[in-house]
Amino acid sequence: MPSTDTLASSQLKQQTASAHRGLDTQPLLRELLSPQLTLARYVEALTVFYGFYSDYETLTMHHCAGLGLDLQARRKLPLLERDFAALGTSLPIRQSAGLGVAIADQDQALGMLYVMEGSTLGGQVIARSLSRSLGLTETHGAAYFHSYGSAVVPRWQETQAALNAFQANGGSVQQMVVTAISAFADLESRLKH
Repeated sequence: MPSTDTLASSQLKQQTASAHRGLDTQPLLRELLSPQLTLARYVEALTVFYGFYSDYETLTMHHCAGLGLDLQARRKLPLLERDFAALGTSLPIRQSAGLGVAIADQDQALGMLYVMEGSTLGGQVIARSLSRSLGLTETHGAAYFHSYGSAVVPRWQETQAALNAFQANGGSVQQMVVTAISAFADLESRLKH
């Protein structure tokens, strides 16, 4: 049995920590935790996440098929679409400038999945803040940040187990790390604009 430090999930956390911190410092993301958050800025943030998931979710899920995860239940686009509808806002028009992160195989897809699923943990903190600042709930405007509700931690544990099992079967942790770092950078860039 490999040590905890050599497991894919631990290596991803350690080797992407700097990129993750860079993302967390983005003003738009930090505003989601502010009591002064406006609805307009919230919709702007949802638009960024919608663009990110529009570009990567389907491709990621396609390459992650067969890993034993309930991928349909992990889709975030339907949650974002519910939020736009609840807020009475039209879905953003997508104008893709090309994908900034390559996802051509399972190694790369798992790196992206690490970022997508990890975001559900922080989403719980943001969901509580949105309730206080804008009165948003899981059923009214904050479905994306509530994601899996009480199942967030078990689903995150399932994701970690899938990453570790894939590594044990010859998957490239380094490729997962490279993709995860690229995903953090891509999302950070989108949040800056």
